[in-house]
Amino acid sequence: MKQFMSHRLIQTLIDDSGVTAIEYAMIAMFVALVCIVAWQLLGTNLSTSFGNLASSI
Repeated sequence: MKQFMSHRLIQTLIDDSGVTAIEYAMIAMFVALVCIVAWQLLGTNLSTSFGNLASSI
């Protein structure tokens, strides 16, 4: 039984099939973060631009 448990533990440590899913999740998280920051900056800039345009008219 002990040999089976150690063999199972070694197989689990060597198995890297879940790594790809984690990498894709991290990439998706990074892309979402960049999009959120870009939308925040764009929204602020548009608000300022429209405010300036409204005050000049």
